[in-house]
Amino acid sequence: MTAIFLAVTSSPARAAPARAGTAAGVFLRLARTARAGLLGNCGTGAVGPSALGRNPAALGERPGLAASRNQATGGEISVDHVAAARRFGRRSAGGISVLHVSGGGIDQTDDNGQRVGGFTPRDIAATLGGSRFWGPFSAGFTVSFLHSKIIHTAHAVTTGAGAQWQSSDLRTRAGLYASNISGRLRYVNAKEPLPREVRAGIRREFRRAGVVLEGAYPRDNAAYVAGGVELNFQREAWGFALRTGFDGARARSRSGAGGVGAGAGISTGRWSLDYAWSPGGDIGDDHLFTLGMRFKPSVASVPKAGSPQ
Repeated sequence: MTAIFLAVTSSPARAAPARAGTAAGVFLRLARTARAGLLGNCGTGAVGPSALGRNPAALGERPGLAASRNQATGGEISVDHVAAARRFGRRSAGGISVLHVSGGGIDQTDDNGQRVGGFTPRDIAATLGGSRFWGPFSAGFTVSFLHSKIIHTAHAVTTGAGAQWQSSDLRTRAGLYASNISGRLRYVNAKEPLPREVRAGIRREFRRAGVVLEGAYPRDNAAYVAGGVELNFQREAWGFALRTGFDGARARSRSGAGGVGAGAGISTGRWSLDYAWSPGGDIGDDHLFTLGMRFKPSVASVPKAGSPQ
């Protein structure tokens, strides 16, 4: 179980041996919402709370207050995330989120395989973010406070930044953002770099569908691609969406099949519920749920009904 937990939260990339495994805190790459997880964990096109974990430039694209809660279970590993975003005036927005990852109880053994104790690995990231708008352009930043415990405990502060452009008809978005730009986790006397990553992508909205594609360049591995497709349906007060996508980082860490996923979302009024499934190999399949609530929806900037965040 120890090896499985470390594989998920500390070293998800296995290609490009020259750089693989050089970053700690890889739990920061986990999808924060079910919709994001299915769409390749892409930040291009994310809005409100879901933008905090990826491209903070989109924080204000869901005016008012929005909150979501997610949980992923794969074997004994669980992930919980709570986030909120709010618009401040016409040109600014801010948000806050907390990500918690637990590996369950793990036995410690001696050289003879005899149990000598136990521990519970856990990781926590508390994030603050803000964004600003200038016509079709927006830019944002995040500051995250990290706590990581396997056997020993480590702390760090890291930052992120992003920019986004949106067409006048609101159908096309292009984004560029960087995650975990600064900071190192220090375990005892060893300082481990965080999984810095730069991503760029584009999202296009059609009549009943949205398509997103991104290219990613992580510091600890070779470049990869990610993306997804969602189909949106509106029936009076109800919205419904079907989604599927591919994440190159997950494909590397979970023997290929883990890179794909499928799921759906439903929304009515202020409420939305999303579900995402993806195979996890030896770790077990992932089942990620997101419950969202929003206030004062914006007709111009909120994605089509049936695509809850």
